[in-house]
This record gives sequence, structure tokens and C-alpha cells, in this order.
Amino acid sequence: MLLRKTLKPNWPVEINQVGQFIKLMSCEDTLRLTATRSGSEVVTTDAKAGFELAAVEQFDKLTLTSDIEQKIEIWVSKHKLNYDALSTKASRSQSFLTEHYGESQQILPYDPSQSKVTILSESEFWVGGEGVDNFNGIRVLPDTPYVHDSASPLSAFINQPKSFKALVENPTVIEQTGIAYSNNSARKINESLIYIHGGYTQNSNTGIYNLVNGQLNKIYFSGVAGNFIGAPFMYNGDMYAVMKTNVTGGYIRIAKIDSSGNVLSMAEYSAPDGLSQRCSMFDGVKLYISGSQDSGTGRADVTVINMLTNEVNQYPVSINAGSSSLRIDEMFHDQVTGEFWLVIGKALYRGDILTDTYEHIITTDQPIKNIDPIYHNEYVVFHSGNDESSKAHLIERDTKTDLASTLYASMMYLDDNTLIYMKSDGIYQSTDMLASATLEFPFNSEVLDPKTSQSIASGLGLFVFTENQDGNRSMLRFEMVADTSTPKAVFRVFKESF
Repeated sequence: MLLRKTLKPNWPVEINQVGQFIKLMSCEDTLRLTATRSGSEVVTTDAKAGFELAAVEQFDKLTLTSDIEQKIEIWVSKHKLNYDALSTKASRSQSFLTEHYGESQQILPYDPSQSKVTILSESEFWVGGEGVDNFNGIRVLPDTPYVHDSASPLSAFINQPKSFKALVENPTVIEQTGIAYSNNSARKINESLIYIHGGYTQNSNTGIYNLVNGQLNKIYFSGVAGNFIGAPFMYNGDMYAVMKTNVTGGYIRIAKIDSSGNVLSMAEYSAPDGLSQRCSMFDGVKLYISGSQDSGTGRADVTVINMLTNEVNQYPVSINAGSSSLRIDEMFHDQVTGEFWLVIGKALYRGDILTDTYEHIITTDQPIKNIDPIYHNEYVVFHSGNDESSKAHLIERDTKTDLASTLYASMMYLDDNTLIYMKSDGIYQSTDMLASATLEFPFNSEVLDPKTSQSIASGLGLFVFTENQDGNRSMLRFEMVADTSTPKAVFRVFKESF
């Protein structure tokens, strides 16, 4: 008998029928089937579309379970079914939406009954197989149909990071007695690697660290790490860093680094004479380097290097155009909007380097820190000052209002619904942008100092680097779970099947 069933997640569906032969004609994902006779198991196995089974004896009940909701067609009988599609034309069609949650994700599983699929999204994406990204995938522009003329799985990459939720209960506390880091030094490289600059002395703690297994493991001890401008970055699966050069050198050096921290190669690019390099930023393809000219007395341009084409260009910055000098202290690329954020002393600007258009956002009491900002659809978080003067700045994008201008704390995490921040007595959570908050994790007698702390969020956890009043350093690790409450993109799918 040919049966059509809809399976709900983790909800068993029973087929009470005597049989010995099973053929799974079509399904959307792997499912589990168990055949029994008078309550005794005959066979149990995972199955995919096209699966065919002849049991060693007859059964009287078949139970199906699935991790996801899916529609299936299955043959269950005492008689074997020999079936091949008689036509090369699809005989069934289906339309549905598939949500995408950032970076690389499978959007369609393998289905042997599938003839063709047409997908479309309002977002730009790259399509391909497992491991697709914006370097190896096929680029598809917004609102452009892509036809997948195959039964194979299909994955898509969108250039937005995955979102995770932090669980603030019961963090793991890891003592860092052998590591000294300054209070503005930790920068994220990717989901598992961070860069720590051990203060202005570029001490032996400066280097690249691995966060795998929730530990902080140094993988790069070379003194070359102390000569990085900004944080190292990933491009096409490899790690690079901008290296310091002589002010009068007229060139920029970019080192390619392996996973053990060894310099594999060094490339040089032309730059204006007298460029005192202070900061760098990478947007996925282009590298931006700036600082000041003639040791701070001239006006700094931004040098832009296209890593794909090796093209080098210089762009002027008209901020404080009436001044004879301009020093850019930090640059950041907004992961949500694609805008650029420039730090000039205590002032914060946002805009577009390529068109030289900027607007002033805020001016802080103390210099803005060079730790990674926290990006959100409606807000962005920066930190300023050191030690007792340290502040967090929760800036509303539209109004440019600093909602946390009087909050002496370190903000650790921000998503669509939750703000997590640290004060001297513990870790707080707010679900209404600081209108109210609850103390989720109180500190013990060895009080941690939020004014010297900083955090990095990745799929491996939320890591908070801090120290207590005695100078003892610790790393707190909070578990992170995938946030699928809001998709980063939605695909319209038209599926044709035999």
C-alpha cells in the first residue's frame, strides 16, 4: 500500500499493517523507522529518500519518527514494489519558505524524487554545496532566481554572522594566572581565534589565542605579533596581519600567517610617505589602513587595499577639514549596516570612507577603546576610558542617543531582546534596553572589576576577560546557543518532483 504521511518533530507515527517490504519513495530529511511483530522488534534503522528494505520476517506495525516536520511517501506491504519514474517530467510541485540564520547553511536536503528547484531571496547570497562561502560559492544577486537542476543537497551563504544567545547562569570561571592583558587588547579574529595585545610594552603575552574547548590556549609566541597594526583577519581561509613599518618607509607590509603563528609570506604595498600607521580594518575583501601623517602633524588619508585584485587607493578624510592635522585612532566595519566607524580621539563618527561622507555621533569624556564594538540592528555598543573612568555607550542608531552614558559598566552581549552587562557586584540582564534589569550572577568576595573587563562572543561561548581588585585575572565562559528567533534572510522555494 502506498501511503502519504506528515511527520511532526519527535512525534511517532504508527502504521498498523502486515508487511515485509518497505520502500521510502520520498522524504525531506532522514527519519527513523522501527518494524515490530506482536511487540517484538523486527528491524530498526535510519532511512532517507530511496531507501528500500526487505525484512527477514513479516511485521504488523511500522513506527516512524523524525527530528523535523516533513511529508513522506512510503510503500508498506507483503509484496515488493518495483518502481521507476516513467517520465522525465516532474509530476508534483510545492512552494514554501526556508529561513536562513547567517553564514553557511543547508537550505535543501538530498531528495531523489526532486527534479528541479528554483530559489529566490531579497538578500544577496552565494550558493553551492557543503562549506559554501562568499569565495567558493556562486554569487546570486537579490531578487534573482537561481535554478538547482539536481536532487543533491543545496547550501547557501549570506554575508551576515550567525546569532547566538548567551546563558548567564553558572558560567565557567577559568583563572588566567599566566596571562596579562591590557584592558583594551582583546580582538576577535574568527569563531575560535582571538588576538590579545599585552599592553603598550608589547610583552610576551601579546599573540594569537585559541578558544577551543573553552580554554585560552596561546598558539603564537613570536615577537612579530607585537608589531601588528590592529587585529589579524581572515581572508579566503587564511590569516593575515598588517605589520608596522618605518614612518618614512612609504609602504605597507601584510603578513600571511599559518595556524601555528608562523609567517608564511610578506607582501608590500605602496603607501604615502610619512604614514604613521595606527589602525587597520577589514570588510571581507578590502583592507583599510590609516593613522597620521608626518608623526601626527599632517592629515591622514585612508589607504585601501583590495585583497582580491591587489589594487591600492588612497582616500581623503574631510573630518575636521579646517585643521592642518588629522589622526585616525581606530576604524571599525559595521557587520550589520556595512558602514564605517572612525574614532578620532574622544569623538566617534560613522559614514563611508569611499565617498568621504561622515556624521558625528558622540564625543566621550575619555578616549574610545579599541576593543570590538557590539553591533545590533537598532543599536551599537562602544566603550571608552580606562580603569575608574571606563564607560559603556549604548548608542541608538537612528537618534544617535547614548542610552548608557551614565552607566559605569562593561556591556558584554546584545541581541534582539537581551542586553547583558557587568557591574562591580555581578552580571545583569535587561530585556527592555536598561529600563529595568535583574542581577543574574552575583560575584563572590573576590570582586571582579567591570571597568577593566571586555568580552568576545562566538559560537564557542561568551568569553569575558576581567580581573579582581587584587589584580588576579580570570576568564568567564558563558554557554551560547543558536538564536533562530529572527532569520537573517528568507528564501522562496519552488520545488518540482517526480
